[in-house]
Amino acid sequence: MATAVDDAPALIQGVPGRGAVEAIERQVEEAKALVNAEKLRLRDVGEKVMQAAAAAGKKFWWEVDVEALGKEELPVFDDALKRLRNNVRQHVKNTLAKAKQ
Repeated sequence: MATAVDDAPALIQGVPGRGAVEAIERQVEEAKALVNAEKLRLRDVGEKVMQAAAAAGKKFWWEVDVEALGKEELPVFDDALKRLRNNVRQHVKNTLAKAKQ
């Protein structure tokens, strides 16, 4: 038996019905699962990079020999290096701007 809530989309334009809301909730849960999986993947890559650095006797993670990393780690390592470069550039820019004042 249909209820007034089930019939609401027919009565009110633009308001999602129960099925649409449940579909959105499923999408949210799927997105959360993907985010958690990506967090775990990035954590694992970070651990591998740190292990490779330690094994090579390197002091900093960015000194890791890329040959020591697998194909799964390389894109993440590349992104991290780019973020580091951009952060250093921004820091230098800010420092120079302060020095000119």
